[in-house]
Amino acid sequence: MKDAWKYSNPFFVLKGKNFCYFWKDKTSGLPYIGLMEGRMLDHPALIDDGRKRIKILLFDPAEDLKIELIDSILNEMITHY
Repeated sequence: MKDAWKYSNPFFVLKGKNFCYFWKDKTSGLPYIGLMEGRMLDHPALIDDGRKRIKILLFDPAEDLKIELIDSILNEMITHY
């Protein structure tokens, strides 16, 4: 996996395809990981928010990151690439 700047966002690219990116939600201001092919996953922590392809995983900056959750979602996403 390699990193790149695309659309003014930090992206991670896997096998030549955009994999995920970091950004903040426009309405809540919360940071999130956007999964480019998130539609392939059916996970309760992921939100599509009306998007057709991308699903997001929101984070609360006041809470610790849930590393196990992030790891399991990213590993499941990798299987689709």
